Formats: sequence, C-alpha cells, structure tokens
Amino acid sequence: CTYSLNDPFNGCNKTLDLLGGDYGDSGLDMALYIGNMTMVAGINPNISALESASHPNTATTFNYWFVKFNWANDFDISAFTAMEIDLIAPSGSDFNVTLTQWIPQTAGVRDGNGTRGIDSAYHLLSSYLTPDGTEQTLLLPLSDYATNLDGAAYDLTNVKDLTLVNLEPVNATFVFTRITLVGNCSSSSSSSAATGTKTGSSATASATSKSTTGAAPAGPAAAWVGVAVALLAALVTTAL
Repeated sequence: CTYSLNDPFNGCNKTLDLLGGDYGDSGLDMALYIGNMTMVAGINPNISALESASHPNTATTFNYWFVKFNWANDFDISAFTAMEIDLIAPSGSDFNVTLTQWIPQTAGVRDGNGTRGIDSAYHLLSSYLTPDGTEQTLLLPLSDYATNLDGAAYDLTNVKDLTLVNLEPVNATFVFTRITLVGNCSSSSSSSAATGTKTGSSATASATSKSTTGAAPAGPAAAWVGVAVALLAALVTTAL
C-alpha cells in the first residue's frame, strides 16, 4: 500500500486493489480472492484508544474492518435506503456495524479535508440475523443509522465509511461475497426505507438473535434494486 509514516489512521492498515477499492483493518487477518474476501478475527491491543472521541460509550475496540464509499472519505448516502451484505458467519459469531462520520472543512466540498465526527449508532449482526455458517444476506436499513452514539442526528450526507467493529470470537472466519447499496429507481429520496424487524442494537447489549426480512416498498416505488457503489463490487474484485 501507499502510505505516510505520519498518518497512523490511513497508513499500513489500508489495502488498495486494482479496481480502486479503498479499505482497511486492524486486528484481523484479511485475504482477498476472486469472488470473496475472508477475515479471521484476532485482537490488536494497541487500537483501543485510537480516535476514542468518535465512538463514546462503546465497548473497547479490539479489531475492525472498514470500506470507503469514495476516495474523499466523504459520501452522500442519503439517496439510498439500505446496505446489503452477503456473508458467511459461523454460528455464535457477532460484530457491530456502524457508519463513521466525516465533517468536511468546507461545507459542500468533498476534497478529503475535514475531521472525524461521532459514529452512527452501533448495531449487532445478531440483531438482524442468526449466524449459522451458511451464506446469508444481511439487510441494513439506513434508518437504523440515522442517529449517532450521542443520540444526535447522524449526517447521512457526509459518510466516511462503513465499519465492522469487534468481530468475534477470536479465530472465527468470516467470508464476504457482496456488499451493495440499495436504492429505489423511482425515487432519489431515502423516504422509502427498507423495513424489517430486529431486536438489540448497542455495542454493549446482549446479542439477541432474530432474523430480519427486508421488504421492498409498496406501490409504484416497488422497483427495488441493488446499486453497487465502490463496495465489494469494486473493492474486492468479486463477480456479481
């Protein structure tokens, strides 16, 4: 990777692929293959205090993986309704899902200049589905991420990246084959949100396992499509 020794957050933990993908990890053993990416959960005891102001009142971080939506660290995801991930997670495994926040130096200018804000609410994998070692589809309605960890509004127009936090147990292997943004062809608004039932949400909550079924909007807005925007389609060289 190309990195600056003076930039610990965008340095050797970053991976760049031939399609322009920009993602990174710490405390994980990540490998890329044609059609999938694997991650083996581990522990990095040195990351617990990094950027701690961005994720208040959460459990201690011991590993993470992130994927950016664009090179400027600043993406407007508000026109979409959900994110969808195809993955294989072993029985009993879990992780948190969050969107990190970017505060641009100049409002409306996406030039990579800015600062890290407060992460969106954390939601457990197991609050959406019960990992069972088979390939499953994880639907993440963006409405679940509309508030940040302080309870204030999360700005979906300035998203830094999608981050998975504290993949566990240690040595568990996770396989990811597809990540897409889900939108609605008949509307550029996020008002037709994906729906589903789930329980549990916080980083410290007990992992109550419930299945979630995402439903398409009703009526004319039912043109429900997956839109690949610089995620696994571009970042992990996977065949869609």
